[in-house]
Amino acid sequence: MITEDVATLKEVQIRIEKTRQKFRENKELLRRNVGLNTKKRILACYIFSVFNYGCEAWTYSKTIQKKIQTFEIWCYRRLLKVP
Repeated sequence: MITEDVATLKEVQIRIEKTRQKFRENKELLRRNVGLNTKKRILACYIFSVFNYGCEAWTYSKTIQKKIQTFEIWCYRRLLKVP
């Protein structure tokens, strides 16, 4: 039987908010003169590493998977300046 771990869900939500703040602080991600490949590297190295800190202890469920995917899409949309 698989159950939803509420503590894990809260931890994921906290991580998402911290990572969104980090994303907003990195203005170089949104500059026009920076290439797309460089932006993706910065996103992977600096932003997603903040999010993934401590994820080894998470209980992975469909709900958490959906939240992670939604957050990744949010990051890429901001990176590409898609409304």
